[in-house]
Amino acid sequence: MPILLLLIAVVVGLWFFGILNINVNDTGELPNVTIEGGRAPDVDVDIQVPDLDVTTEERTVTVPQVEVNPSENSRE
Repeated sequence: MPILLLLIAVVVGLWFFGILNINVNDTGELPNVTIEGGRAPDVDVDIQVPDLDVTTEERTVTVPQVEVNPSENSRE
Protein backbone atom coordinates (compact mmCIF):
# COMPACT_ATOMS: atom_id res chain seq x y z
CA MET A 1 0.00 0.00 0.00
CA PRO A 2 2.77 2.54 0.80
CA ILE A 3 4.39 1.75 -2.57
CA LEU A 4 1.13 2.53 -4.38
CA LEU A 5 0.79 5.84 -2.50
CA LEU A 6 4.38 6.71 -3.36
CA LEU A 7 3.77 5.89 -7.03
CA ILE A 8 0.64 8.06 -7.09
CA ALA A 9 2.53 10.92 -5.40
CA VAL A 10 5.36 10.67 -7.96
CA VAL A 11 2.93 10.70 -10.92
CA VAL A 12 1.01 13.68 -9.49
CA GLY A 13 4.28 15.50 -8.81
CA LEU A 14 5.52 14.91 -12.36
CA TRP A 15 2.20 16.11 -13.77
CA PHE A 16 2.15 19.18 -11.47
CA PHE A 17 5.60 20.34 -12.55
CA GLY A 18 4.82 19.79 -16.24
CA ILE A 19 7.23 16.89 -16.70
CA LEU A 20 4.39 14.46 -17.42
CA ASN A 21 1.77 15.49 -19.97
CA ILE A 22 -1.37 13.36 -20.34
CA ASN A 23 -3.41 13.75 -23.54
CA VAL A 24 -6.74 11.94 -23.85
CA ASN A 25 -7.69 11.30 -27.49
CA ASP A 26 -10.93 9.38 -26.91
CA THR A 27 -13.02 10.41 -23.91
CA GLY A 28 -15.04 7.19 -24.02
CA GLU A 29 -18.57 6.82 -22.69
CA LEU A 30 -20.45 5.07 -19.94
CA PRO A 31 -22.24 1.79 -20.71
CA ASN A 32 -26.02 1.68 -21.05
CA VAL A 33 -27.60 0.09 -17.98
CA THR A 34 -31.24 -0.96 -17.52
CA ILE A 35 -32.72 -1.72 -14.13
CA GLU A 36 -35.96 -3.66 -13.88
CA GLY A 37 -37.97 -5.18 -11.06
CA GLY A 38 -36.65 -5.73 -7.59
CA ARG A 39 -37.94 -4.44 -4.28
CA ALA A 40 -36.62 -2.60 -1.28
CA PRO A 41 -35.64 -4.78 1.70
CA ASP A 42 -38.07 -5.06 4.61
CA VAL A 43 -36.28 -3.39 7.54
CA ASP A 44 -37.62 -2.85 11.05
CA VAL A 45 -35.66 -0.22 12.96
CA ASP A 46 -36.27 0.46 16.63
CA ILE A 47 -34.61 3.71 17.67
CA GLN A 48 -34.54 4.64 21.33
CA VAL A 49 -33.72 8.30 21.78
CA PRO A 50 -32.27 9.12 25.20
CA ASP A 51 -34.03 11.70 27.37
CA LEU A 52 -31.94 14.88 27.40
CA ASP A 53 -32.22 17.83 29.76
CA VAL A 54 -30.77 20.98 28.20
CA THR A 55 -30.29 23.97 30.46
CA THR A 56 -28.69 27.38 30.15
CA GLU A 57 -26.69 29.25 32.71
CA GLU A 58 -25.62 32.89 32.74
CA ARG A 59 -21.97 33.50 33.53
CA THR A 60 -19.72 36.55 33.55
CA VAL A 61 -16.42 36.09 31.77
CA THR A 62 -13.46 38.43 32.26
CA VAL A 63 -11.68 39.21 29.00
CA PRO A 64 -8.30 40.91 28.63
CA GLN A 65 -8.18 44.56 27.65
CA VAL A 66 -6.33 45.11 24.38
CA GLU A 67 -4.64 48.35 23.41
CA VAL A 68 -3.79 49.02 19.75
CA ASN A 69 -1.02 51.46 18.98
CA PRO A 70 -0.62 51.94 15.22
CA SER A 71 2.95 52.21 14.02
CA GLU A 72 4.27 55.37 12.40
CA ASN A 73 4.42 53.60 8.98
CA SER A 74 0.76 52.57 8.97
CA ARG A 75 -1.74 54.14 6.59
CA GLU A 76 -4.70 56.13 7.81
